Amino acid sequence: MRTEQLNPIGVKEGHGICHSEDGYALIVSLMFMVLLTILGLGATTTTIHELQISSNDSARKSAFYAAEAGRSYVEASTSLYSSTNIAAEPGNGVTFPDSDDPTAWLTIPGSQSEQLQGEVVYVDSSAKFLRGSGNEAGELKAHVYKMTCNGRDINSDSKKSVEAGFYRVGL
Repeated sequence: MRTEQLNPIGVKEGHGICHSEDGYALIVSLMFMVLLTILGLGATTTTIHELQISSNDSARKSAFYAAEAGRSYVEASTSLYSSTNIAAEPGNGVTFPDSDDPTAWLTIPGSQSEQLQGEVVYVDSSAKFLRGSGNEAGELKAHVYKMTCNGRDINSDSKKSVEAGFYRVGL
């Protein structure tokens, strides 16, 4: 009597389970897709971080340039360093843009997000001769000031400050 052996479903005649190549392409393609997904997520994460860094850098530069604009504002506003800002005691300052409100900010013309403010402080007067200033001929004094210019970008709330010293020659 002859007995026939039944093969499991999917197993070809003459081949065992270990020798079957069915599904091999599916496994390789799934592994390849997983690898590509991981690379794609890594690239996306890197791009997001780079965009955040670029945005922060841009906001800081914007705030710095607003503070630098404050220096030009002081230069054009002679009332901030005139004889009315010469105090009996050094250390008194005049705030700008509004001397009555030190918390006021001035929006820079042509910009929607950059603002500036600051203070000009009288430091000292000196009767020393300033080389090349032309005061060797008379009793002129060098009035020394310090300005602190603050700038900000209101879109990112980034702030920067610039400090500079200067003098004015006068009586």
